[in-house]
Amino acid sequence: MIKESGLVEANESIASGMFIITIEAPGIAAASYPGQFVHLRINDNINPLLRRPFSIHKVDRGKNSIQLLYKVVGDGTKRMRLIGEGDTVDLIGPLGNGFNTKIKVNRTVLIGGGMGIAPLFFLADELQNLGKEVILFWGARAGQEIFLSDEELGKLCGSFTLTSEDGTRGAVGMITDPLKNYLADPDHSNDTVFYCCGPRLMLKELAQLAQSSKSDWYASLEERMACGIGVCQGCAVLMKNGEYKLVCVDGPVINLKEIYNDG
Repeated sequence: MIKESGLVEANESIASGMFIITIEAPGIAAASYPGQFVHLRINDNINPLLRRPFSIHKVDRGKNSIQLLYKVVGDGTKRMRLIGEGDTVDLIGPLGNGFNTKIKVNRTVLIGGGMGIAPLFFLADELQNLGKEVILFWGARAGQEIFLSDEELGKLCGSFTLTSEDGTRGAVGMITDPLKNYLADPDHSNDTVFYCCGPRLMLKELAQLAQSSKSDWYASLEERMACGIGVCQGCAVLMKNGEYKLVCVDGPVINLKEIYNDG
């Protein structure tokens, strides 16, 4: 864990209400791996009082920089939007346990819902560097939230499937619909690992699908957290064995098949 003052290189709008902030943070960039997060202090004021956790969206080790993808939804992210090029931000990271990329499989399937797509870009880059086949399923409420062109998506992964609830990009509906078709295909190989991140309802449905799969499924969980280092224990999730795991230190990536699912 590194506490670092990061130099903001850019804070750019990529879609309505969505932004990517690029921060020069050599120590964190060098130490990060996919699925980890940083705890960001947005400003020096007491409002907002607590740091905010953000998945590491991308890393450029050659430029000593990290990127965070965020959406303006509350006071904290509204203030974050005002951070400009040349400003500095206080970071703690990289935190948590990320995705296991050392599993000996050839095919990887990435499933992102909404802002859950954030950590999957870093993961896709790492998997491609390892020579893995990368298949992406990306769903969003509005098509404009899928902010990459088809050409850009083709560079990120080998193949992709898109859905939007408003029907303006990809198929109409939820990303779990085409995923079910994919899993039902007899050509679907067990030589596959699934990585996912998204809203709780999506993960609940994926957990049900995972139970009938022989493959490994890993989920990056999105939970509110105060400290980010396991002290406050406010981000506990119940496991099937009756124990609790903390998203900030045991996760955020946890075996999806081990999480208690009440329905």
